[in-house]
Amino acid sequence: SRPLVRFQHRALAASKAPMFDEKVVMLYGLVNQNLIPMWDRVAATIAEESSGSGTVLDLASGPGNPSLQLAAKYPELKVTCTDASPDMVDKAKALAEQKGLAGRLDFKVLDMQDLSSVETDSFDNVSVCLGFMFPADLKKSVEEVYRVTKPGGTLVATVWRSMDWTNVVREIMGELLGHPPPTPAINPMSLRE
Repeated sequence: SRPLVRFQHRALAASKAPMFDEKVVMLYGLVNQNLIPMWDRVAATIAEESSGSGTVLDLASGPGNPSLQLAAKYPELKVTCTDASPDMVDKAKALAEQKGLAGRLDFKVLDMQDLSSVETDSFDNVSVCLGFMFPADLKKSVEEVYRVTKPGGTLVATVWRSMDWTNVVREIMGELLGHPPPTPAINPMSLRE
């Protein structure tokens, strides 16, 4: 068997990723505009690692990022855009249609903690942008990502290094929604090491 990178697993209370309803999806879309340069770098890294072709599983894609960048800039890549939230996947589909990219992407509701519907060693590349903070069982999520990635494949993951403006965004989202947005299962800053 292939070696798995080991990390210390923290006991987590919840067993499922938080769900994002339609209002949260809309607000994430507004906030996420500032993250486009990061997604462009992720897309470029995947394209470089895969010579611009192959398959990509984009987990925790939210409203479609970096899936949309991958499909737009690298048409030879076969991209599967996923999120645990059906509302996020619906938003990603709608954005892909607006941009004329819908035919170049597959869309699935998938929780990275349970990728049992995905065959082992089936993707050349996997991307997880700011998504590893949401699953309740991080160890299971990493194991599942590893399982579905082909031997020699690439995982491109991003984590927060600092979140100076997050408390302000949470307050604004809480005011607009009438309740706070879902809280990540773990401290997002704990993944930066």
